[in-house]
Amino acid sequence: MLCLYSAGVRLRRKAFTLIELLVVIAIIAILVAILFPVFAQAKQAAKQTAALSNIRELGLAWLMYTNDADDAMVPWATAVNANSTSYWWGLVTNGVVNPEEGPLYPYTHGAGIQADPTFPNRLRTAVGFTGYGYNYVYLGAGGVIYTSMNTPAGKVAFASSARLNAFQYPTPT
Repeated sequence: MLCLYSAGVRLRRKAFTLIELLVVIAIIAILVAILFPVFAQAKQAAKQTAALSNIRELGLAWLMYTNDADDAMVPWATAVNANSTSYWWGLVTNGVVNPEEGPLYPYTHGAGIQADPTFPNRLRTAVGFTGYGYNYVYLGAGGVIYTSMNTPAGKVAFASSARLNAFQYPTPT
């Protein structure tokens, strides 16, 4: 230690020892190890909340479209011409997706809600192929009249889904 003498007063300069520094680093490492899983859980909870919000927004957009279209539901797919098909999530022309041309776009003003944030990135392929799916098995590919449904609150229009093994993967996934 450095000792200075000034007018008979002994001054000492205090410093951390190596062991004290190692103990502090060890404590910080333990706290980080404890907190990382908590942060991961919080991130997953935030993604689930965003996914639920997206489903709600799609449902509201779907109802607004239905009201503007005289109770006709959004069609799952409509052939526009030989090269173009309009889906609820956008227009596909010669394999190129244009989300701005989808029937729900005027009600959502963006494609951000079409991607489910809880999906792993390895499953994401393109807009419309991952995220949320339209229940065309029940609602029909061309849509049905909303008022003709006996219990509309009990029907699922949109849900988390993925279109897999559609040319993107060599084997079923």
